[in-house]
Amino acid sequence: TGQIPTDKKAMTMKEIETDFAVAGIANQAKFSSPMPSIPEIQLFWAPMGAAYGIIWNGEVTVEKGLKDAAAQIRKDVENQ
Repeated sequence: TGQIPTDKKAMTMKEIETDFAVAGIANQAKFSSPMPSIPEIQLFWAPMGAAYGIIWNGEVTVEKGLKDAAAQIRKDVENQ
């Protein structure tokens, strides 16, 4: 199907199990947590994207990058 299942029962469908890419993602989902479906989650993406970039480029430590991103997210939530 090329689509990741949204229902746990669908994970056992032959079409899912035989699609290498989808089966791999579906298998990883066993170790994942669902993302909250709240409006505030939109405030997460820009600070975290920036953090990933500066961490990847070695401009800051992982701890500093994530700490700064968390502070920005908290500020954005408060100011909305």
